[in-house]
Amino acid sequence: MDSDKIRRQWSQRQQDHGNDPKSVLMKGVHSRFNQTIDLWHRHVIRRVFGKVDSGSKSYVLDIGCGYGRLANELEALGFLPIGLDFTPGFCKTFLQKFEYSVCADLSALPFSEGSIFHAYSVTSLMYVDSNEAKEALSQVDQSLVAGAIVLILEPSYEFNRFIRFFLPQKGLDNLAVPGFRREQFYGGLAPSNWVVVESGSNIATTVFLPLLLLFGRWRVLYAFFSRLVLFLDRPSSRAGWLGARIAMYRWVAYRKMA
Repeated sequence: MDSDKIRRQWSQRQQDHGNDPKSVLMKGVHSRFNQTIDLWHRHVIRRVFGKVDSGSKSYVLDIGCGYGRLANELEALGFLPIGLDFTPGFCKTFLQKFEYSVCADLSALPFSEGSIFHAYSVTSLMYVDSNEAKEALSQVDQSLVAGAIVLILEPSYEFNRFIRFFLPQKGLDNLAVPGFRREQFYGGLAPSNWVVVESGSNIATTVFLPLLLLFGRWRVLYAFFSRLVLFLDRPSSRAGWLGARIAMYRWVAYRKMA
């Protein structure tokens, strides 16, 4: 996907929706479903970084930060989030909420070696192809200290392919993405000196997706199914295992060894 085209479309999306989950999550679904996805993302963030010592001035790079939807979770854990985005509007908004924001492209990260303690990408790498994503993570690796934790949470290629078989119009969306294959999460994307610490997926949300979309307008019914899938998909549950082939999203926490 052309990077200039992506930049223009994200700038337009930021102008259209502002600081709302719809601007960075899914279009065309009820806001309650985006709230469920947002809550699950937060559960994963807390699971991965809640066990990490924030230390003194531990900078965490928020790759594709948007308006800072998840950065407050890191701040609550004692970390200092650094927003990275190529959309000026998002960078400006992030800077209004948090101390540091950098407007830059993944292909040219402006950080010195060993200046970042940890990093995470939540549905950000999916807008570049696998080779570009791999190169971007290689650049991130150079900025990280040894022992850094990196969370990658991205869409599943297998799920997207399955959905587009039944809904071919989804592939026509301006920001439609293929996602990443299961084996890429196991090491195809990450540098060789990163080892998997923990992993999972939102397989329950995927299985109950038709009901979640159907009941979006009915608050009580939706709340029941939302609580159910969030419980089943909680990061500590084996139900969310990475091996689920058609889960909407997968996540992996890596540790940089050297």
